[in-house]
Amino acid sequence: MPTTPPRPSEVRLHDARHVLWVAEAALGRLRKTVPSGGLIDEGDGFVFLLEDSDELEAIAAELTSSAAFGMAPVVGARGRDLIEAVADARREGRQKLRGGPDQTPRMAAIATPAAFVSNAITGEEARGMFLGDETLTTLVYVDDRLRPTAALGRERLFRMFSGQFGHAVFANRPVLEMADSHPRVIDSDTTIVEAAMTVANRDSDSLFDDVLVIDSGRRVVGIVRVRDLLRALTSIGLDRMQQLNPLTGMPGSARTEQALSEIIDTGESLVVSRVDIADFKTFNERSGFSTGDRTIQALGHAVAGVGSRRGVRFIGHLGGDDFIVAWNDEDEAVVGAIDIALELSDGMQPLGPLPDGVGHPELAVSTLVLGPNEVRDVATLAERLAALKEEVRRHGGAVHALARLDSVSTPAWRPLDKGYVAVAGRVAGVLGR
Repeated sequence: MPTTPPRPSEVRLHDARHVLWVAEAALGRLRKTVPSGGLIDEGDGFVFLLEDSDELEAIAAELTSSAAFGMAPVVGARGRDLIEAVADARREGRQKLRGGPDQTPRMAAIATPAAFVSNAITGEEARGMFLGDETLTTLVYVDDRLRPTAALGRERLFRMFSGQFGHAVFANRPVLEMADSHPRVIDSDTTIVEAAMTVANRDSDSLFDDVLVIDSGRRVVGIVRVRDLLRALTSIGLDRMQQLNPLTGMPGSARTEQALSEIIDTGESLVVSRVDIADFKTFNERSGFSTGDRTIQALGHAVAGVGSRRGVRFIGHLGGDDFIVAWNDEDEAVVGAIDIALELSDGMQPLGPLPDGVGHPELAVSTLVLGPNEVRDVATLAERLAALKEEVRRHGGAVHALARLDSVSTPAWRPLDKGYVAVAGRVAGVLGR
């Protein structure tokens, strides 16, 4: 694209017959140069105006199918016809861009196609691919199902060649052994805020490596460069960021209340859980506040991970160790609670040993199952959930309480202790496929 793309008003638009709108964050390594140039679309995207449909298809082929772009034909020769086509293309692209549970873009929306290579590719062949395309930053090795097995970054390869005898050693031999056998992968449904937090926790050596975006079958659907991820974050705007909990990057209490209100207004059935740590106050005081914060983050990652895999209706972070999940149905809530307990246990491992006498945190879940139009406002829902959570607190330990409006004081109890979860987790894994 030109160094300084013109505004739409500076270009003769009436000859264009096809409109392509691409979100700035989704441009990624778009290699195609459009003769007519990209028109700045007020900060968050570019509009390409094209007459050749083959050229349009060639550009679109450089973007993943889930990337945030939209296309529309220009029907007619009036200026108004073009304005309507641009609006249609922009609307389609922005709908993809803002699809996460907190209304922020998912990784699929900003991913661009990965460059797949065979295990036999030599150092000279890989070097030729990088030199032939200056926007190419990572080569991806996959198995026969397109699941990632390794990744080779541009900088890593060039460092290999720059060393003494580097060309002689690596030019004619496969470089798979020098690739990263554990590349960073992130689910396509993960929001860019959640992904940014994950990237920020990397070690410094891999901080700026590309992220491989995978679908539910662990197939590679594209890549996201950290630079593009940061660019996408800036497009959210400060007002949106202020609605996110600063510790976990998840929707805060205001956004959670708004989302639950929207669900209630539909008049549909609702299954909602409050998820927290049993007796977190004591755990926090005895383990140290830093460990407490990291435990909350581990729980947030567990809730977000389970929520994204299962496609839940909403997840939010009310504050402290208190999270909200709006499930699709009661069965999903039961299995999902087990999943969260398992992921929390895994997420605590990197924290290292806890102080003597401090046990690992245990999950406590309060789930309210509501029929259509059983509650009319968020205040009533919050009051009933609070009452159910108090029952859980009195019961103590790692438990899951399920209740309806008329059984909050006598809920059905399910264990969530380590032994039960270890066995039930295998069943949950099967049901979650």
